[in-house]
Amino acid sequence: RVYLTKPRANDDPLMSGILAANIFVAHAAEDLNFQVLINLIAESNMVIDGLFGIGLRLPIKDEPANLLRALEIALHKYKTINAASRAFLETPAEPHPPAARPPFIFALDCPSGLNCDTGEIDQHTLHADETITFIAPKPGLLKFPGAAAVGKLTVASIGVPPNISMHSQSDAYIVTADDIREKLPPRDSSSNKGTEWCLSRD
Repeated sequence: RVYLTKPRANDDPLMSGILAANIFVAHAAEDLNFQVLINLIAESNMVIDGLFGIGLRLPIKDEPANLLRALEIALHKYKTINAASRAFLETPAEPHPPAARPPFIFALDCPSGLNCDTGEIDQHTLHADETITFIAPKPGLLKFPGAAAVGKLTVASIGVPPNISMHSQSDAYIVTADDIREKLPPRDSSSNKGTEWCLSRD
């Protein structure tokens, strides 16, 4: 299912593929009080968040803000309905039914409502379970409070060479496990936190 916030022409390459696959399409402009969106969320196992790009400036206003509020309502309703269902089904003679999980939120480039430059978030930011960003991690994905809305972060290549100027000009650096491992001297298997080299290292 696809929920469009802006209309696309039928001959648009993406729209053509959607129509050819006979995928249900809903339009925000025709969705009174976002009832279709709320129902779609209730029926979904995964939500792919591609609402905004990396140039977002906060705060979010008008229709986009209303849409994110509707998403909050839908996700809250999902949790409430399933909690009530578990309570209704639970009996002393039966084990607890498995907990129903809200839809998995998968964000493209950055979660909607997060400023990819500063890490600032809007009050209605859609918190992702996983974010896939492209070319390189954006600073805002690694800075709090935004980092708390990213979930698992994956960087995908789209063929841009890593040595281009926009990469080399950045003063940001991500410390990895390999970086730390290279800085640590070898240690004996019987050593502990009080071993001399731990106390005397610069």
